[in-house]
Amino acid sequence: METYKRGVFSVLLNSFSKYETLLLENCAFIKKGEQLNKTDMIKNGKYYVLNGGVTASGRTDNFNTNENTISISEGGNSCGFVLFNTEKFWSGGHCYTLQNLKQDINNYYLFHYLKFHEKEIMSLRVGSGLPNIQKSELEKFEILVPPANIQNKIANIMSNITAYEDAVKKELLNLDKIKLALLQKMFI
Repeated sequence: METYKRGVFSVLLNSFSKYETLLLENCAFIKKGEQLNKTDMIKNGKYYVLNGGVTASGRTDNFNTNENTISISEGGNSCGFVLFNTEKFWSGGHCYTLQNLKQDINNYYLFHYLKFHEKEIMSLRVGSGLPNIQKSELEKFEILVPPANIQNKIANIMSNITAYEDAVKKELLNLDKIKLALLQKMFI
C-alpha cells in the first residue's frame, strides 16, 4: 500500500506546475521535545510518549503537544521517521514536532509531502553510535508548496486513501480474529 500511496502522491505532485519552494523552517517552527524519564511514565497513562522511534515509548498523564501534529524522529535507528499524531501526546527528547504552521500550509499536505520524502529526511542523519538529525539540517529541507486549493485537494485524496487503508487493516484484523476463533472451535 505504501508503494501505491507514493505513486499517487507523485502523480498528484507532478500534475501541477505552480509551486513555491520553501525551507521547512519557513513552513513551520521545528520544536524539539522534552525528555521524560521511564520513572515518570505510568502504565495506564492517558497520553502516549513519543521519544523518537516509530512507536510510543510509554504513557503519561501529561501532554506537551496537541493533536494533529506532525512529528519527526530526531535520534536513534529510526531518525527521520515522519508521523501524523491524531491525539495529544508527550513529545520526548528525541522527537521534533512541527508547530505554528504558516497560515497557507495545509497540515495534511505537509505531512504527506514529508512522508513521501521520508528517505531523504532519513539521509540527513549524522553519527554512528546514536545517529540523529540536526535541527539546523531539518530546517533547510526544501518543501514544494502549491497554492492552498491544490494542497487541500492533494491532502483530501491522500487522507481518503489512508482512511481506506486503515479500514482494510481493521477488517483484516477482524477476519484474523474470526479465523482464530473458528480454528479454536475445530480443536475443542
